Amino acid sequence: MHTAQGRQIDNEQFDEISHFERNQFPVFERQYSLGCEVCAGPSPRFNCHGLTFASRRTGIFESGTLEQILNEDGYEEIQPNKVKPGDVIVYYADGDFEHSGLVVESPSPSRLNVPMVRSKWAKYKEIIHPGNQRPYHFGNVRYFRVIR
Repeated sequence: MHTAQGRQIDNEQFDEISHFERNQFPVFERQYSLGCEVCAGPSPRFNCHGLTFASRRTGIFESGTLEQILNEDGYEEIQPNKVKPGDVIVYYADGDFEHSGLVVESPSPSRLNVPMVRSKWAKYKEIIHPGNQRPYHFGNVRYFRVIR
């Protein structure tokens, strides 16, 4: 895989879901299923960043690679009040990339200005969920849009 500027992107596909990973699935179901819509079942092939930036073809794991994609593919940060469907949401923890997804519905006052997001939770399912209802920290999110 390559960025829009033609530089190599580090990525990896996996073929299996471990017992440990599979044992986490019921936790996701219990704690985060309210208000969520399942779009696809578990898959080891790609992770959230692979969904967001690589069309579900692979997993992307390194923060440096994600910075490379944001820079070389022409993403610019946008303000939360300007978020539209198709934009990218990136969740940060301790200053590092933790999770990402695609905005499918703009924030609205009826949802406390939280967008609806399509994302993948590790090797678990692909889900549409309120941006603040997930197993990842919502306290520090940033939004990006490709500007050409």
